[in-house]
Amino acid sequence: MIDGRVLQDFRKRVETELTQDILPCWLKHAVDEEYGEFRGRITSTLEIDPHAEKGLILNARMLWTFSHAYAVYGCVDF
Repeated sequence: MIDGRVLQDFRKRVETELTQDILPCWLKHAVDEEYGEFRGRITSTLEIDPHAEKGLILNARMLWTFSHAYAVYGCVDF
């Protein structure tokens, strides 16, 4: 059985990663300011593929993620 403190620590580390690294990175690099929506492909070194298609599923997932972040944290300005 897993200790509740271990789970609480893990939850805090995941939340910190999400709010301090993942969401801010997506806001900075994934939003296509010129054409709208979210960029279709960004490499692990943050190189943007300007010719990548912008898929419906990708945009739906990003919108859901930021909508849920707003519902939980009351903002999306991370």
